[in-house]
Amino acid sequence: MDRPRRWVDRITSDAARPIVAVLCVVWIGFMAAQYTRLAEERKGWINACLAEPSACAGRRVFLSVVEVVALNDDGYTVRKVVHDIPIKGDPSRVELGMTLSVVARFDPEVGALVEVEPMEHPRRALKRGLAVAGLVLAAGFGVNGLRATRRGLALRG
Repeated sequence: MDRPRRWVDRITSDAARPIVAVLCVVWIGFMAAQYTRLAEERKGWINACLAEPSACAGRRVFLSVVEVVALNDDGYTVRKVVHDIPIKGDPSRVELGMTLSVVARFDPEVGALVEVEPMEHPRRALKRGLAVAGLVLAAGFGVNGLRATRRGLALRG
């Protein structure tokens, strides 16, 4: 029981603060690089399949939490991160600015992604509000555990 406490005391000490800060920045950079790599990979194979649909015939793709950015006569366009992806389907089921997830497949006859199953996210705003409430609550509890010192804020205890 004493060993974990010593470890926590060591990494929360003033001497370890610069090291912990550098490690946090490195970790955030690593996560950002991984997300960028994954987004670029997805963009690459989707664009390759859109350019040559016969090579990807029947391949399914799940686009989670995308925003509808354009409506057409024969479908709609969604945006995932910064990439616009055209989808053939029923545009009457979606609205401009709507957030949804889409299961689609590559159809070589149509030469595009064809909607298989759109899934609405009607409680998205409620989830966002819950996340903000959680952050505010965590910040409130965090402030109670701190005290002001000459060198800045320090943990109580």
